[in-house]
Amino acid sequence: MLLTDKALVSADAKPTRARRGIVSPQPFPDELARSVKGRLMRLNGLVCEETTNRLLDLVFRQSNPGDLSRRLPIETLAFAVGMDRQSFICQHTMLPHRRAMANQAWEQPHGSDADPGWRVPAMLQSERVAAFLCPQCVEEDLSFHGVSFWRREHQLPGRWWCSKHDGGLHQVEGRDPFFVSPASSLRFAKRPRANFAANARSNPFVQRFACLQSELIQRRRPLSAKAVHRFLQELCKREKLKYGRSEDGHHLSSALGRAFGRDWLHDVVGTRSQRHARGKPAINFREPPSCALALASLAVLGGDVEDATRSLILAGSTCPAGQRRTALRLNGDALRRLYIKHCGVHKRVADEMGLFPASVKYRLDRMGLPTLSAASIAQLRQDLWAFATDGRSFVDACDGDPARQSALEEALRGTAKNLLLACSAMVLNSSPRGKQ
Repeated sequence: MLLTDKALVSADAKPTRARRGIVSPQPFPDELARSVKGRLMRLNGLVCEETTNRLLDLVFRQSNPGDLSRRLPIETLAFAVGMDRQSFICQHTMLPHRRAMANQAWEQPHGSDADPGWRVPAMLQSERVAAFLCPQCVEEDLSFHGVSFWRREHQLPGRWWCSKHDGGLHQVEGRDPFFVSPASSLRFAKRPRANFAANARSNPFVQRFACLQSELIQRRRPLSAKAVHRFLQELCKREKLKYGRSEDGHHLSSALGRAFGRDWLHDVVGTRSQRHARGKPAINFREPPSCALALASLAVLGGDVEDATRSLILAGSTCPAGQRRTALRLNGDALRRLYIKHCGVHKRVADEMGLFPASVKYRLDRMGLPTLSAASIAQLRQDLWAFATDGRSFVDACDGDPARQSALEEALRGTAKNLLLACSAMVLNSSPRGKQ
């Protein structure tokens, strides 16, 4: 399909919605966040990313005049396209892959308040130095959507072919190629190396790696890197492979080199798959490995893809000793905000944070924030609201009822400050006065 300049201009000039003076594109499934920002810049005639970030921040401030907190560009971009931050990060950035295995806060969902990864811009972007596209996908996107976009799946490390068309991916280099449409970049793209993509696609170990990679990037929470580390150590011992520094040939790095090939390993895990000048392998599982290295090792040691996936998720979801209590202690502010958001329902707080309900209940009770989800304490909510915000006395808030006074006193004993502030915030958010 020959693309003319007129076709390229019209293909990327399809507005979908307007918000406060800017035209915002609707993100496509699996579209990269940088691609979304590039389409937004082209639709509004912007050429500088810094200017775009200031404009998006201004749009956010105009729509949320009461929000005085500092917002990152990924937050204002998600707001501009009409998505919440957490969903946008999980579906359109590389964070689910780069944070697929985490050492800290591994129980926290990607993009949540307690997740520190999304605040680092590099964690949201691709690990590869170039951008990759499939010519067949570009043609189909232009004919079906009228616009071409960059797919997140094509930017995953180790992906040299399109899973839909089985063709090799073309490579585009530049300062930020995602701000240019794939249709415009196709004429400058480099073709894949001869037989490299075909050999990678036909390699069963690479196929296993790709399946494991696709499974992890769909998860909303990472796995524990320490637990995966121990799991891989056990697999190495079962296969009688050494994973530390050793000079003999019966080593995990030798098995990876025979299974994947040196060129593919160098592209995916870098120099960690090579040998030092002294002949010692660079792969050292005395520390938790990177996500790509762990998946490559599991593709060799795990056998069947489905069994390996289940084993990996089961092992990575196991809490190392002492780690859960540390995560809860470090995220007290997040617990308090979620307690207010879910109106005191402990189970909903636990579900959103990905923690055990018993652990959340223990921590919130220690903070003086009891559960308010039982129907028997519905009256207690009203009494708390009357006492905390209406300025009524203790007896007047309970209408002189001794039983209600006893329940309110029990709830406030020793924990009045946190509970009163939380109840004031949650009821103020849901009341007509708060909405005004």
